[in-house]
Formats: sequence, structure tokens, C-alpha cells
Amino acid sequence: MTSHRNLCRAFRAVESVYGRPHAGDNWAGKRIRSAHGEAAVIRFPASQRVYIAFKGTGGEGFWGNLLDDLKAWPAKPDWGRPGRVHAGFQHHLRELMAAGLVWEINNLQEPNAPAPKVILTGFSLGGALAALAAEELRAFWDIEPQVITFAAPPVGTAAFAARQGPLTRVVLQGDGIPLLAPWFRHPKSAELVLLKSGGLDFALEHNRDRYRRALIRAGG
Repeated sequence: MTSHRNLCRAFRAVESVYGRPHAGDNWAGKRIRSAHGEAAVIRFPASQRVYIAFKGTGGEGFWGNLLDDLKAWPAKPDWGRPGRVHAGFQHHLRELMAAGLVWEINNLQEPNAPAPKVILTGFSLGGALAALAAEELRAFWDIEPQVITFAAPPVGTAAFAARQGPLTRVVLQGDGIPLLAPWFRHPKSAELVLLKSGGLDFALEHNRDRYRRALIRAGG
């Protein structure tokens, strides 16, 4: 089970890619920008943790992100896994990989340092990209990352989901976005953390501020 502390750490990494600083966060990182998206590789040297956080729909490149969201037809995965994945999400990840994310992944291991713990995370579309990127790290780099997604929709068909690696899904009660694209499936093996909310309007609940407040409440 993923601890509340680790959920909050992942959410801080997500907020950092949106430009929301947190006092006391001692990290150094690199931003990768593609035509329509953004990710950040965030290093916490003291704990030898590296977060790769993906930005969701919104901000610069909004319309390109939205078009990728709408490309919800099944496509063959780049790494030859059985099943199919969301074509738009895969295209979005390809752009980020080509924009420099591949180089950053190749250099996750710093000289004369222990192998870092790699955590992939993101909100909404960003969470979907984190889930897809995790499968690429497992297939091409032999890296077993921890994956924590917030408000993320499913990324693949049932055949694909059945073979996904470990994943923690954080969902706010009443948020309907994680249920979209019904022909795709979340992995049944995923750990589900359901945050309590006072509302039932998925348009309102799909909001980073509401997730932040729900995480704070969950910590007591």
C-alpha cells in the first residue's frame, strides 16, 4: 500500500510541473517541452529519488493536448505488448520522448551514485502519460518505476491492462474523467486510493485544487 506521505510527495512533483513551488522542496530538475506538452525530471538528491512528472491538458498547447485526448481509438503499442493503447496518448508521449525525455531517461543513473528510485506521476492526461511511460521504461530500459497517477483515464484495452505493471491510482470521489473512454480499461491489479469529496459534479471534481485539499484531509 502506498503511504499518504508518498502520495503527497508525488502530488508535489505534479504541482511543480505546473509551476507551483512548495517551500522546503530541495530539488533540481529539467523540463522537457514538446509542441503540445511538458514533463519534468525532478531529482531529490538527498533521498536518491527521481520523479518524472507529466503535465495534463491545459495551459500552453491546450488545443494540441485536447486533440490528442480526442484520438481515443486503439493503436498498437510501440513496444509490441499484446492489446491496444489510446492513440492520442501514445502520440503525445512520442513527442515528449523525441523532445528530450529519452535523453533524460538514459541519464537517470548519475556517475558514481546508486541507482535512483524512479517515480512516474501526473494529473489527468499527465497521469495517463505516466502509465504509458512506465511500460516503456520496463520494456526498453529494464527500469521498474513506481507509478502514481491522479485523476487519470485508462490508457489501454483489457488485454493491455491485464499486463500492465504495478500502478497506484488516486481518484477523487465524483470525478468522472477516470471513467471516460469505456472501451479502455484500468488494470484490475492497480491499487485504488479513493479520496472523499463533498461534490458529485465530475466537471468540478476534476480539479487539482480539489485533489490537493482532499489529500490534506486524508492525512488528518
